[in-house]
Amino acid sequence: MNKMSPEYTISYSARAKQNLENIALGIYEFTLNLTTADTVINRIRNGIEKLKNLPERGSLGIIEGTREIYLGGYRVVYRINGVVVRIITVIHCSRLYP
Repeated sequence: MNKMSPEYTISYSARAKQNLENIALGIYEFTLNLTTADTVINRIRNGIEKLKNLPERGSLGIIEGTREIYLGGYRVVYRINGVVVRIITVIHCSRLYP
């Protein structure tokens, strides 16, 4: 019998949601192009969605108990709790973290 891995649920912290809004706003203010901002956010979200099938693919994070993936110049920090992948923060790679 071939046992399939469970599909994980993605959950965003309030901070991560705010991070994504700020990223979109910053890109829009810089480019004055809403399509560009949407494209970047969609790429980040699509990369995060891939964690549903393989959340361990990210490297071990700087903060104990976290993992990190890098998507288009952004660091996504998350925790795996059971079958939930909790997105903690999304930050540009040029910024200091934590």
